[in-house]
Amino acid sequence: MRPFEGIFGNSAEVRLIEFLLPLRELEFNVVELAAELGVSVVRTQRILNRLVSWDIIKIIKHPEKDSRILRHTNYTINYDSPILQSILDFNNAITGVILKREGIEFEITEVDCQSCVHINNADKIFEQAKTKKE
Repeated sequence: MRPFEGIFGNSAEVRLIEFLLPLRELEFNVVELAAELGVSVVRTQRILNRLVSWDIIKIIKHPEKDSRILRHTNYTINYDSPILQSILDFNNAITGVILKREGIEFEITEVDCQSCVHINNADKIFEQAKTKKE
């Protein structure tokens, strides 16, 4: 289970944010994101529009390509957003609770976008811990 799913469920919005959190500086088009989420391009575009309006995701336009075609407009997580910083802090707090419940010792020495990338792989840590317990 990923950190946000335990509280907010498994919505496409949650899956999109969790997918993009550790992928700093990487860009995706709406078709790629729709495939990752397992939802339609139309639904993905609506989700992206909402997250862009909240400054959580930013649009990357490539002027050398025809921007009228959706796949030439890319999206990336906006690490400059104060809202995203709060989401990252919240993600780290949830991960900390989950790790404690699993009996895994951990330490977060600095909570920022850089450390979040490492902590966000909590599902891999949990799998390793479960394997060790068995």
